[in-house]
Formats: sequence, C-alpha cells, structure tokens
Amino acid sequence: MKFKTVFSSVIILVGAILLSFSSKAQEGTTTLDPRISEVYRDNMKLLSDVRVEALTRLLNERVEIREEAYSRDEKYQLLSEVPLFNKYNTALTRDEVFNINTFNVLKYNLAFFENRDALYRVDNTNFVIIIHQKAYRR
Repeated sequence: MKFKTVFSSVIILVGAILLSFSSKAQEGTTTLDPRISEVYRDNMKLLSDVRVEALTRLLNERVEIREEAYSRDEKYQLLSEVPLFNKYNTALTRDEVFNINTFNVLKYNLAFFENRDALYRVDNTNFVIIIHQKAYRR
C-alpha cells in the first residue's frame, strides 16, 4: 500500500515537471521575434537559445534607422546593393517599398559583426540604417 502511494507521488511529480518544461518551451516560441521567424522560417530548429538571444539583442540594441538628408559626398552603401540573406528561407524577397515599421534588417546580408559601425542608405529615401558595432565584454 505504501509503495503505491510513493509511486503515485513520483508519477505526479514527474508529470508536473514535464508540464513545466512544456510550458516554458511554448513560451519561447510565442515570444520569438517575427523578424527572426521570417528569415529562418522552416529551419528554426537550427537556432539555439543563445543564437535567438543574440539575434534579439542585435535587433533591439544595435540596429538604428534614422532620417538623414542625402549628401552628395556620402559613401554609404545602398541597400539595393546588399544581397538577401536567404540561406534558410529561399522565398525571401526584397522590400518593394521601405516602411520603417515593418522593415526586417535580418533579411539582408549586412555587416553585423564588424569592428566598426556599418551604415547603409535606403535607396531613394532619407533613411539610413546603422548597425552599431558589438560591444565587446571583458
């Protein structure tokens, strides 16, 4: 009789732990930035938690889009000259019209990991995309 009680308690405990892990896994997928999902599409399983965290930080902390009037002597690379990053989603397409609210910087193979800031002019607009260099931790 005592064995059944202990066994039942163990089963309930294991079930609760599994349910907890299941809830955490579902939380992770529902809070994933849609810009990451768009670029990695059906290959999301290739992304580790560390990579997702790094991409989220990149999007939230290192990308800046600002309005800046065109200067004849500027040397910014045009966004149209940058290839798409379509390694994981071959259906990605370039944005026909630039919309600051829906633009996904991850779609483009920009210099995210340079030792200096990288600047790109959005063609025929007053918008400049700035990828700030990664702050190195000691």
